[in-house]
Amino acid sequence: MPNGADSILVAWRPPNQPNGVITKYTVNHQCSSSGSATKSNEATVSRGCSNEIHRETVPGNRLVHEVRRVVDGHRYEFWVTASTHAGEGLGGIHATTVASVRAPARVAAFGEQVRCISGTTVTMACPSAGSPAPVREWSRYAGLPDDRARVMPDGALKIDNVQPSDAGNYVCTVRNAGGRDEIQWSVVVVRTPGPPVLIVSPEASLALRVEWRVPDDGGLLVSAVMVAYRPTRGNWQQQQADPDIPVVHLTGLQCGAVYQVPSTPAI
Repeated sequence: MPNGADSILVAWRPPNQPNGVITKYTVNHQCSSSGSATKSNEATVSRGCSNEIHRETVPGNRLVHEVRRVVDGHRYEFWVTASTHAGEGLGGIHATTVASVRAPARVAAFGEQVRCISGTTVTMACPSAGSPAPVREWSRYAGLPDDRARVMPDGALKIDNVQPSDAGNYVCTVRNAGGRDEIQWSVVVVRTPGPPVLIVSPEASLALRVEWRVPDDGGLLVSAVMVAYRPTRGNWQQQQADPDIPVVHLTGLQCGAVYQVPSTPAI
């Protein structure tokens, strides 16, 4: 995305199959001999434009990079590679653009759905490109949580102490004299699951059958249930239940003992 006469902003998505932890990205770019000029002045625009490939390294936790020292009117080609400890992968789709002193406003990011646990902090990115520099605005149909939301220097919206009422779609709009652009983030707020409901019944000699259900999963599928049990004067023991099978069998119990059976779900 053109970001002025001497700057272009490049944004990308992580690979669908990273095959490991991404340690860095490499932004590859080269100048093309054919700029946005007409045939009559193509030779003039091409002058000083080398086909040499330039490589710039970006940390693995970043998905946008500004390429500087480009020339107004020249066309540039970009592609990005990802690296893990195993080495550098293949390049993705090649994209081209022309450096320009006048460029419409663009958002250099991709809207996503983000899931966060109630009480934590969520950050939604909205880097922008364009010349003149775009004006940025964040909005939500129900309004922003003014007491806990703030726009960071890089344009990201940060919400502290996220609450269930903060769930919804957030829109970042950028505009300048050349145009406007926007992206949408969808925030889903989840909570820790509520207490399970238990039904405990004798099953056989020295065994109990424990049936369970979780009325409030907090917005996520329950991934595990730990059944803790003990005789009145004994030590606690635990048995993990399959979250897809709402029953667990406790065996090898003490004859005649009275057992306590609380249960805790985990997401």
